[in-house]
Parts: sequence; structure tokens; C-alpha cells
Amino acid sequence: MKKKALPLLAFVLSNLFALKSSGQECSGCSGVNQSPVEIANAIPLTRAMKLDISKSKKPLETAYAQDPVTNKAINIEAELSHHDKSYFITLNNISYKFSNVHFHLHSEHKLDNRFYDMEAHFVFKSDKASEGAVVIGMLINKASKGHAAFAILDSLVQGIQYTAQTLPDTNSYHFSSSVNPDAFMLDRFLKGGYYSYTGSLTTPKYSEGITWIVLSQSEYIDAAYYNMFSTIQSRYQFGKARDLQPINNRIIVSAAAGK
Repeated sequence: MKKKALPLLAFVLSNLFALKSSGQECSGCSGVNQSPVEIANAIPLTRAMKLDISKSKKPLETAYAQDPVTNKAINIEAELSHHDKSYFITLNNISYKFSNVHFHLHSEHKLDNRFYDMEAHFVFKSDKASEGAVVIGMLINKASKGHAAFAILDSLVQGIQYTAQTLPDTNSYHFSSSVNPDAFMLDRFLKGGYYSYTGSLTTPKYSEGITWIVLSQSEYIDAAYYNMFSTIQSRYQFGKARDLQPINNRIIVSAAAGK
């Protein structure tokens, strides 16, 4: 049976219950709109969401992400140096400023009945807690013969390794002028199509009211750098993928390439 396209307004209305939880914290992880989920049975949008992303060549720095309750380092993320706010995404006329990019191993979302080797999360947050956040998920596999690695991922993992070596100095940063947001070409990836649903953060405190955008187009990382990140994860338990969460009554929509 051919899937019916879903107008943007219908998508918003269908997720109204989920959006009401925007900004709420899931201290016990008992929310009904949690992430990650398996991307399946997506309904095509007749018109893509209004998405725009700014440009920024400001350098990223790697630092520890800490559990807000225990203060324990739970991952290593990259953010704009000096917490610069010049990089942002606009979704349906609301601006969300870049917070960080971090990785999970294996992928947290499941697509086409499988997990990928890694997943990068680009987190954008609004100044207003009631407007939640937008997270762009990029699925990543180890590069094999015939696949060119996305060099920017290799560079960022090098910075992550440097930061991991500074434990337990959780105030240590590593600057890398060769890594900047523009290099990820998120604008190009968004034009390649995506899936979207309303969910939560996948790290403590698992806040709900998050607009997820999972890119249709996956990327590749050099196997050596994948192994480097895998070693960091095994040693420090950073970036572990959260288990899949039930979709419940939520709708996943898809935007085709060029929409």
C-alpha cells in the first residue's frame, strides 16, 4: 500500500502531546517520548520543514561532557571556542544555537533494520527552555574499499583522543583550527533528505521536547580513527549508545532529497 504524504501542519498537530513536554527533565527516564528509536514506517511530508543553517568557520574545541547529577565525565564533545554563539539553525522561524557535537558507538538510531558503526549528534538549543532543542543525527560507518572517509570526522576524533589523555583534568580543552562547523556541510546533508520525530536527549537528564532530524545520507570514517574512538569508549565508557526506546504514539516523517 502506498504511503500517504503528510502535510507539515498535520505532523505538528499529531505530535502536540509530545511537544507539551518540551523542556521537561526525565530524571527517572519514565517519559513516553524518549530517544533513540528505530526509524521505520516514516510518512513522507508533502513539504519539508523550513530549515536554514548558518555558516561558521570558528574553531571547535574538545572538552568533557559531564553528568549533571554526578558530575562524572560521560563523553567528550566539541563546541565552538569560547562558547561562540554565531553558529545556529533556524527551524520554522525559531533559532537554535549550536551547543556541541558528540559521538556514540554504535549508532543510537536504527535505520533500514540495522545499526551503523557510529552516530554523530549535532545539538542546537534555544535560549527559551520552552522551545526545547534540535538534534541532527548523522549515521556513520567505517570506511571500506571504495568508500572515501569524511576527513573532518577523522580530524575531530584526533581532538577527542587528545582530550581523553588529559583525564582526570576535566577542565582541559584542545583547540583545533582545522575543525569548524562549515566543514561538516550540514546544509548539504539536509538537502539530501532526512527523518524527523519528537523525542528526547539520549544522555542525562534525558530531557524531552527535542526535535530530532536524522539524516538520510550516511557518512564514512577511516577505520583507524573508528578504532581509536572505540578504544576510548572501552577505556572510559564514553559515548555508549542508549537502548532503543518505544515509539509509542509518535509519528516519524521523512523529507525527500531536495525538499
